This record gives sequence, structure tokens and C-alpha cells, in this order.
Amino acid sequence: MLIDIIIEPEYTDTVWCRETVCGIEKKAASLRYKTRICTSNALNADMKNVIIIGTSPMYVAPILSKAALLEIHAIVISCQPIEMESKTNYVLIDHNSATKESIEYLQACGRKNIALYGINRNSYADMIKTKYFDEADIYYNCGKNAIQNCYEHFANKVKLYNAVVCSNYITAIYLMCRLKDIGICIPDDLYVIAYGDSIIGNMFTPSLATVTLNHE
Repeated sequence: MLIDIIIEPEYTDTVWCRETVCGIEKKAASLRYKTRICTSNALNADMKNVIIIGTSPMYVAPILSKAALLEIHAIVISCQPIEMESKTNYVLIDHNSATKESIEYLQACGRKNIALYGINRNSYADMIKTKYFDEADIYYNCGKNAIQNCYEHFANKVKLYNAVVCSNYITAIYLMCRLKDIGICIPDDLYVIAYGDSIIGNMFTPSLATVTLNHE
């Protein structure tokens, strides 16, 4: 059996994507299935199934529509567009519980003024997290020089917060480095939590508290 895999180009080189593909390939190999990475243009009526890995509904939804027309069974990982197709299954990380538990942890530590940082408006996972924060406390990565603009917006209001939940470890490390330059002490002044464990995060000083997501 051959399993075709389509990956959203923007996220191909991310840690979570590599872990997801690794998990698929290991399971497929144990069942003596073969896997093949292809593009959405490769979808055709001879395919029986396809796995789509992506986080942007704008990317995933058109592929699902095309797969439905060709009567291809689709499995989507890490995204669930509102336009749900009947022949589609979804494998999703529980970002709702992860976000609620992060907030509860911070509040238990006495950190109740919490910001949500580095959010991508095109990310299904990131937009789930926004449900638990007031809009004024959400800082988006958007436009040209997104990560820089996000930091500058947050730095102007950093004194309002004693904790921040970052969308991923890259935005968290960037934020921590920049805040150090302006005299913000972590964790004394600001607790930082990030989604996605990583070797880089563990090596960083101070060590980065992370929400570990088992994509594999």
C-alpha cells in the first residue's frame, strides 16, 4: 500500500513537521506500507488516500475540496478547516487543553497578567489559543519583519504583564533575548512558556518552560 503525503511548504522545515513525518513513516514501515511526499498538483483519480500536513486552513481547504471531487480519502494533521469534507479524518493536538493548563499553571504561580505572543493569524493551532485571551493581550506576528514588529508592539506594553505564553520556542527565545537587552529579568519580571519542546530551548539560559507536543 502506498500512502501519499502532502506538506504545506511553509512548514516543511519545522520541528513539528519533521516529527509528524517521522511518526508516519515509522508506523507505515511497521505495516509494510510505503510513503511518498508529493504536491497538491499530484492529486489524481488513481489515488485512494492522502495525508495532508499543514496548519493553515487557507492551504488545506482547497486540497480537501480537490480530494473530495476525486473521491480520495484524506487525513489531515494539525488543521481542521471549517469547511469539513465528509470523506476526511483529522488528527489534532489538543491545543485547548494545553492552553488552559498553561494559564492555570501561571495563575497558580501568582502570575495572572498573561499575554499571548507571536500568534500567526493563518495558523489553525494559534487561533485556538486566542480564545482564552482578551484581544488587547494578544500580540501577532504579521506583515513584513513580523517577528520584529511583534516584539516592538509587546515591548511597549511589557510592564503590564508578569507572564507570557509564546506560540513557539523560536518566538520565545527571540523575545527573551530582546527583553534582556532592555533590562527585563526572566523569570523574576516575566514568566515565559512556549509551545513545542526543542534542544535549543533546553540549552537556553534561563531554560525555557515548554508545552511538549508529541507530534511523532
